[in-house]
Amino acid sequence: MLAVLTPDDDNLRQDQQNVLYFLQHYMRQLDQDELTRFLQFVTGASVMPDRFVVTFNALSGELRHPIAHKCSNTLELSCTHTCYQELKRELNLVLQKPLSFLMSMF
Repeated sequence: MLAVLTPDDDNLRQDQQNVLYFLQHYMRQLDQDELTRFLQFVTGASVMPDRFVVTFNALSGELRHPIAHKCSNTLELSCTHTCYQELKRELNLVLQKPLSFLMSMF
């Protein structure tokens, strides 16, 4: 399952490596229903893709949230997460909101 994760850059900074590790840990903890919901958020489909790309931004505070680019199977995460619990909390919040699954140009 984790083999489908592909960072957009081979030379990740330490903060990006940490967030990628947090994401991998998060995905390992998901049950089948949670994984299906996560995949629907990231890819728009409920099946595991051949790959999806992880990119990073530096958003922080209230602006920080996971961003899915479904057309390109890309998940954009902030590299400002300092612990697994922060990333888990934000991903869980996004996955609980029905609006997170609407496709938008904004």
